[in-house]
Amino acid sequence: MQGLHSWRQSQTCLNIRNFTRNDFNIFNPRVGHYNVGDDNIKRYEFPVMQWLIAGIQRVCGEHHLILRFSMLFIYFLSLYGMWLLAFEIFKSRGIALLSLFVLSFFPVYLYQSINVMPDNFALMLSLYFLYFFFKGVNRGDATAIIISALFLCFSALSKLPFILFGIMPLVYFFKKGTTLRYKVITFIAFGLILIPVISWYLTAVPEWGGNDIAQGIFSENFDTAEYFIFLLKQLQNNIPMIVLGYPQVGLLILSVILLLKNRVYKRSHSWYWISAFVTYVFYFMFVLQQIGKGHDYYFYPFLPIFTIGILYLFNNIKTISKFKRYLAYFLLLTSPVWAYAKVKDFWQIDKAYFNDDLFVHKTQLKNAVPNDKKCIMVNDYSNYILPYAIDKSGYVFRNDYLPIEWIKDLSKNQNVKYLYSDSRKVEGQIGFDSLVQEKLLSVGSYNVFLLR
Repeated sequence: MQGLHSWRQSQTCLNIRNFTRNDFNIFNPRVGHYNVGDDNIKRYEFPVMQWLIAGIQRVCGEHHLILRFSMLFIYFLSLYGMWLLAFEIFKSRGIALLSLFVLSFFPVYLYQSINVMPDNFALMLSLYFLYFFFKGVNRGDATAIIISALFLCFSALSKLPFILFGIMPLVYFFKKGTTLRYKVITFIAFGLILIPVISWYLTAVPEWGGNDIAQGIFSENFDTAEYFIFLLKQLQNNIPMIVLGYPQVGLLILSVILLLKNRVYKRSHSWYWISAFVTYVFYFMFVLQQIGKGHDYYFYPFLPIFTIGILYLFNNIKTISKFKRYLAYFLLLTSPVWAYAKVKDFWQIDKAYFNDDLFVHKTQLKNAVPNDKKCIMVNDYSNYILPYAIDKSGYVFRNDYLPIEWIKDLSKNQNVKYLYSDSRKVEGQIGFDSLVQEKLLSVGSYNVFLLR
């Protein structure tokens, strides 16, 4: 895994690797380090996607192509879900087909869609939630509403922020005209899905030590000045250039003008989308300091909303002026060009913001030590990129900080006899040479040592 978001991908792939090779218990997602206890279990999102891909690998064998083709399959499922949703709303096969084009060429999705990240899985499930929800609302189909609740449940388990789409059934529950029968169905169906979601995250969140994402603006590390700097960077760069792309920004502006002109906000169905958009804006503001200037995949829940907004413009394209019409077509056709131009370099090694030598020499580094041996690894600010790349587990350190006493302790009490290092500061400590039996490999900036 190299390029942008190598951290997140490596973490996900370590879950998959451990499900494949070791413990297949879905409740015990494992990573590559033992820094926080006696085991390497680390619970973040509920690892449905990771577990399913690992199941394939347990049957077909472990291979990087299986990871990529699994994500490609999820991408195609997402496109089909988007098609169903667009057709349900606009009743036009042409607009439904256009939805695939619009969704695919948001720059963030063009890059991320085949990356091994649970965000793609959660987005796919949310699209089916939206389809079945609107099918249930439009047709008075109780079964569809219940099915939509199941999709929302697994979407939220896979990535917690998607639970906020639950504002839509809440609006439906309080909407004037919803019968008592459907109020009861909605209340029970969406009330029940909260049980597994709350149960998992009550267990997982306390294990996120050092991660302020759950505290948001109420974190003790909140810095007002930094917050507004991040907000400015998001509004100037990340959102218009990477998440949306300037062509889509233009299309959304044209769509909003048309929506306001037609007073669509007065139609009851529009409030499902308005409520979801406002809810996610508040969520974005809540976690802004934690996501900083980047983390474009945090904007995934906005993609269905933006797609539907752009589709509304093209569904009513004949009602706008000829100039706006030609401008809309021009922006639409240039969106793939913009998206590709923005993300084409994201797969490059330097976009991982990690030591390039790891990716250049990872095969030699991997083969230097048997895979079943625990190792000390330094430096890795993520705790995931280095263990995944060299296919090792053990103890990971960062910032050129690894005291001699810690090496002695791990060697003596944990029987760790190998050390990967790109830190001359660690290797230059007094007493380090006396701990080394042999230098097994020196390549690039990395050295691999056998400890006494």
